[in-house]
Amino acid sequence: MANVKNDEWLKQRLTYIQSLKSPNTQQSMIVLLAEKETLTPAEEKKLGVLIRAEKAQQRAIEARSKATALLNAEKKAEARAERKARDHELYKAAGLMSLVGLVDKETGKPVVDVACLVGALAGLSELPRDNPKWQEWKQKGTEILKGNES
Repeated sequence: MANVKNDEWLKQRLTYIQSLKSPNTQQSMIVLLAEKETLTPAEEKKLGVLIRAEKAQQRAIEARSKATALLNAEKKAEARAERKARDHELYKAAGLMSLVGLVDKETGKPVVDVACLVGALAGLSELPRDNPKWQEWKQKGTEILKGNES
């Protein structure tokens, strides 16, 4: 195990461990043993075990990091899909307003005063759903949508 001290990974890891403010016990032992001029066979064995443990810990940290990145990517893709579906519904609502002539199809801007449009929509929203006017509007809307399909 004499070559353990000459290992490139160990040299890089020692630099990393020495840069830590508070290395753990395992890391402190690695530094202590690696800095010794000569090691007894027991110390060489101990250093080898500590190095394997440190490498395993490093692999575990990398695996956790990859798993977290994968989960975050899935969440991000799911949020993107939800946003896309929401945006599509908003575009469809805007399309309905242009269908009945409230929004210019070319510019996308309202053709009536914005305050007037918002006021009319607010009045519509406040109307009880059991009002007979809703049924009348539904019938007219169905006719317009059927006429638009052809």
